[in-house]
Amino acid sequence: MRTKWIRRGAAAVLPAALTLTLFGCVPSGAPPMDASSGVHADWSALEPYTAPQNQYPRRSEEFMDTLCPADDYGNLIPFPGRAVSSDWMGDVWLYGLVTARGEIVVDPVYSDAYQLSWYDYENSCVVYEPYLYLTKVHYDAQAGREEKDITVAALDGSWCRSGYSKVFGVSEGLLVACTADAQVEAIDGATGKLIWSKRAEELHLPFDASDYGQNVDFSCGMLSYVDVEAQVNYFLDVASQHLACVPCGEMSWPVFFTHSRGKAGEMQMNGSVYYGIIDRTGVWVTPPQFVQIDTFRDGRALATLRTGARAVIDTDGNVLHSWPEGEVLVSCGADGDVCYLNVREAEDYVMGEYRSYPQYEVISACDGAFELLNAPMPGEKLVWRYDDTYCIFSDRQVAVGRGTRQTVVPIPEGMFFSHSSTIGEDRLVLEFDNETTGEYACGLYGLSGDTLIAPGTYRSMAADYDGWSGEICIIGWRIGEEGYDVLDSAGQMRWSLPVGASYPRWYGGCLLVQDAFGTMLLDTDGDLLFRYLTLDGDI
Repeated sequence: MRTKWIRRGAAAVLPAALTLTLFGCVPSGAPPMDASSGVHADWSALEPYTAPQNQYPRRSEEFMDTLCPADDYGNLIPFPGRAVSSDWMGDVWLYGLVTARGEIVVDPVYSDAYQLSWYDYENSCVVYEPYLYLTKVHYDAQAGREEKDITVAALDGSWCRSGYSKVFGVSEGLLVACTADAQVEAIDGATGKLIWSKRAEELHLPFDASDYGQNVDFSCGMLSYVDVEAQVNYFLDVASQHLACVPCGEMSWPVFFTHSRGKAGEMQMNGSVYYGIIDRTGVWVTPPQFVQIDTFRDGRALATLRTGARAVIDTDGNVLHSWPEGEVLVSCGADGDVCYLNVREAEDYVMGEYRSYPQYEVISACDGAFELLNAPMPGEKLVWRYDDTYCIFSDRQVAVGRGTRQTVVPIPEGMFFSHSSTIGEDRLVLEFDNETTGEYACGLYGLSGDTLIAPGTYRSMAADYDGWSGEICIIGWRIGEEGYDVLDSAGQMRWSLPVGASYPRWYGGCLLVQDAFGTMLLDTDGDLLFRYLTLDGDI
């Protein structure tokens, strides 16, 4: 029988341990301790406390410590199920795997269990791939080190491969991993079949079983790594198995590829490092001539010329625009909207007794066609944020810019600006607080200026992603109580969680959440699909 635990949009009560202290109360039928107090207790009216129980079906009646491939699981969800302590790992969680129906497939045995993902610099977003990364850690007391047994698997459990000690990453439907004896393997992500297997020495991958994997990048189908002793940067097209190399001097970081091009550095005779652009076959498209090249986004990258000027270049190394002085900040919005901010350092912006932010003075601002913009204006001072946004403060309001768009938001009376963050391409969270009173408030806004959730309901919000579809959701921490709401990207309620619930994570039509007793899985109507009481122990 499924237990109704919480209904979306309605009040709910979390089962919790109760401590009841009744002063001057005695069982029903006995006189009160102090007749003048008029206090009586009818013990028969109290409902007995029932502790939560495990609630889940199992794929196997036996304890399962291995993922056995099957075609009928559906996507699998990692869940924390056992809190353990060890001399070498400290206090950690062990994770199991459960289906969206609440059926346990693997018991909690993995020290790591998560969906593989990577950051798409071209589109400024996290991309979740349909693969699981599962780790078992063993401690070799004689050798005095940890030994990892890593399994990579399809998200739906239709295939899995074990016996790895390092996974270099996933790109273009391919996974690359290495065994403890330095056998490098390329895996077809659709079927789990082995495409090729080569010795690390054959690929000039110069790492032994204890430390290989350092200075390695796998992106856009290219495995790139550095042989520090030979001062050579190798890069392998995993699909075609074409291996190329370029000299790199004393540099220890690999070529980073974005699509058909890579940024490569070379140490020149005067001891300086200059960068150029290389293709997937090892041919220089642009020989090393730039002091620095930033990451390419939408076919463009910021670069530093030998003169010290900052410039925008394309993937062929052509200079599209340059600025003779100052720094250049790039604010990227939706659909290729971009704002180039030519700035110089200014005095810090002081807000409150204990808070200040580094500021920049605007020299000029232009769009992606390098046409001058009216906002922000030259001479204005802005605070740069790590998520490609900037803030301009004035008269109890803050203007937040992303790309060529600005949103102006009033700062609540008696509060100060605390933090801003973006959610997706067109959502903005602003947080405010008062350090003296300890008050907090935050709001959700659209970059077009519309207020989706006004300050007053939540003390903070954070973005999360649906682990299966990549759809954005918002976790809101309610003011006045330690309870959470899970909202969609438009700020509409999906789940309302009561006090005691924490660490919500959205998977398709399910929500994984923890409380004081363990882990639960809820469907969109709030029905309890699965409850697993936390186990404790030492390993």
